[in-house]
Amino acid sequence: MCHQQSEPNGEQAFSSSYHTDSQEHSALSPAKSQTNGVQTAMTKRQAKDLANTLNDISRTQAGQSFKAPVEQLWPGCADAYAAKIPNPVDLSIIELKVKNNAYQSMDDLRADVILLYQNSVDFNGIDHIVTSAALEVRDTILKAISDMEEGKWSTRASVRGV
Repeated sequence: MCHQQSEPNGEQAFSSSYHTDSQEHSALSPAKSQTNGVQTAMTKRQAKDLANTLNDISRTQAGQSFKAPVEQLWPGCADAYAAKIPNPVDLSIIELKVKNNAYQSMDDLRADVILLYQNSVDFNGIDHIVTSAALEVRDTILKAISDMEEGKWSTRASVRGV
């Protein structure tokens, strides 16, 4: 079932994401983090911790709307979402890309996390309840990345609040 609400323009609002094969990236190089202008590779441990965190977030109430592509969660809504959102992304795509070292940098990972939120804003509007959930998801993941880069990372500790 779609998380949906009728908008003033007559469109139905919901969020999550919709996967397209064109969004898959090659896993040729490990993810890197920009620190003082120097890129450093994401360690296998960091990738594993991030993948676990993403998986945990997808099981939270806030993460439920973003755990899989729209075509899987709400097949009846996928066409409308795809027509309005040119670059869909969801937690399963982000997790898969982390596991496959498909991100060229931590900034690329951050961009996908921010895109997940922005897609909800673009489709549902800023004040929609699903967009509030997207904001929680975004902020939790960005904090986990930041903590990891600063050496303050505690596996799964930041997920409890989502």
